[in-house]
Amino acid sequence: MHLTSPNVQVEYNRQKMEVDARLKKAVIPNLQPDTSYDFKITAPEGNMGGLRHRITAKTSPPITIRRPEIDQSRRETEATVTIILPLLETRMPVKNIYVVVVPLRKTRGVIRHLKSPDEMDLEELLKDISQRQKDSRQQKQVDLRRAYITARFTPETLPAFFSLGDQLDYGGFENRALEPGQEYVFFILAELNSTAGRMYVASPYTDKVIAPDSDPQPFDAGDGLIWVVGPVLAVVFIICIVIAILLYKK
Repeated sequence: MHLTSPNVQVEYNRQKMEVDARLKKAVIPNLQPDTSYDFKITAPEGNMGGLRHRITAKTSPPITIRRPEIDQSRRETEATVTIILPLLETRMPVKNIYVVVVPLRKTRGVIRHLKSPDEMDLEELLKDISQRQKDSRQQKQVDLRRAYITARFTPETLPAFFSLGDQLDYGGFENRALEPGQEYVFFILAELNSTAGRMYVASPYTDKVIAPDSDPQPFDAGDGLIWVVGPVLAVVFIICIVIAILLYKK
């Protein structure tokens, strides 16, 4: 639908909001959990006769997932970051758990990201999920600057710790190497068992973390050996000279 008006109106549950008509999609925040919504999208009068479109949707149940934590004790020199995954309550109707990596973008020298995963557009992530059954070659053409799924687990296989960037396969998703020096946040996306269609619940973001250098400068043991052994040999050489002088005088 091509609209020339700058805005269209979205009405839902006695609320209204204006959306730029040039946008192909919009995120509607602050919806109530486990609630059905009837969205009415209306173009202003004079633009295609006030064309209207109607969409019905239902939000996911009020399930809270704790955020993953960065495990500082397992930070090593290799380009991986270990996170502590939250425990899921057994009563949660969870089908799959996805680990999501979010590279933070720089805007005029300042790194910015959304306050919550609920504010981001999950469409690309959901495409990643739906395309797992398609040609795997399509998955190699990826934008390294956008959020991506790096692993999939079930509630039974969810580990307590997970190392991001080890380049192994987890549930059909490649745990791609992290870019050294790039700042990241991570979160968990849970796919619910639901008969009302696909529903997802996201955890909060982790703290920011910078991926370590995958090729740190190795310590040159030879140089250290020269600096330690060199002075010792010099002292021994001086002692030998002093002993030789004393013997010569005698």
